[in-house]
Amino acid sequence: MIMRWGLLILAACIYPVGAFELDAHWNDIPAMLLPVLDEQLGSSNFTTVEEYLRKNIESPERRVYTVPQAKTFLAALLHFRGNTVAHMQEADELLLELLQRPPEEIPILETGAWTGKDAADFHVHDNSLAATLASVMFNETDPAYVACESVIDLGCGLGLYARDFEAVAAIFGEHPRIVCVDGNPHTKTLSGGRCDSVDLTDDAEMMKLGRFDCAISLEVAEHIKRPLERRYIRNMVRSTARVLFLSWARPGQGGVGHFNERPQSHIEHLLTRAFNFVRDTALEERLRASALMLHFTDPRSGVMVFKRRAWDSDKRIMVNPE
Repeated sequence: MIMRWGLLILAACIYPVGAFELDAHWNDIPAMLLPVLDEQLGSSNFTTVEEYLRKNIESPERRVYTVPQAKTFLAALLHFRGNTVAHMQEADELLLELLQRPPEEIPILETGAWTGKDAADFHVHDNSLAATLASVMFNETDPAYVACESVIDLGCGLGLYARDFEAVAAIFGEHPRIVCVDGNPHTKTLSGGRCDSVDLTDDAEMMKLGRFDCAISLEVAEHIKRPLERRYIRNMVRSTARVLFLSWARPGQGGVGHFNERPQSHIEHLLTRAFNFVRDTALEERLRASALMLHFTDPRSGVMVFKRRAWDSDKRIMVNPE
């Protein structure tokens, strides 16, 4: 499947220069990129691959590449495997655009949160995973049903998971309270008014939101700078009354603004020992099987599921506030 391509940061092989010598830059690409393209063309065709990349650029729906990544793939596809003058011309235009991008991919706040409206180009969305999560939370006939009457998405990006949750819940006749927040000051605009801007590491701001049956935080923790990790975890745990769905990039995964990649062993130890959760690995396997994006299908970095034990004490959360 095209959507299971690796999240390669292909723009890294293209670097800005004073005078643009396109041939030299094109020569830097083949060894790294063409085997990936040819593998996909072997199981699909030029038009299908081209259309998928264009959709990645135009919309976050089912997007598994950032816009710069998708443009890099598309430029290479058109240049090396295209067969018309128009293909060559568009490829050169895309390459020039990529070369002229600033060195930094996106502005990042001190907390690690992305900022600015251009962040929309860097958010991706796994709608298949969203549908499975929603079934588990809202479908009473689902074998793994956890009955979430209230849900919070911590680090919601564009608010697409919250949107999907609302839609699926309605199908099952459920109308849960769904809240979505992100550290980007432009979250309200980026989400079309659905979500709000909240600093996930700010105790006072987070406490105002209250507690929810289920909390979700997908591909957020690795962006939180390490000195603020404990605040983020404490606030996330405080928000979770029953079930926590959490993904955290593994060491070496790489990505835009990844300051704090962690192994799952670290996360499991913390949440099961310090905060009295138990891990549901059976449900995790189902979520991995439903996902499209590689970092969600990888057992080293996929969505983890933590459920509170019958006995629970929030006093642990308040100890050592820093």
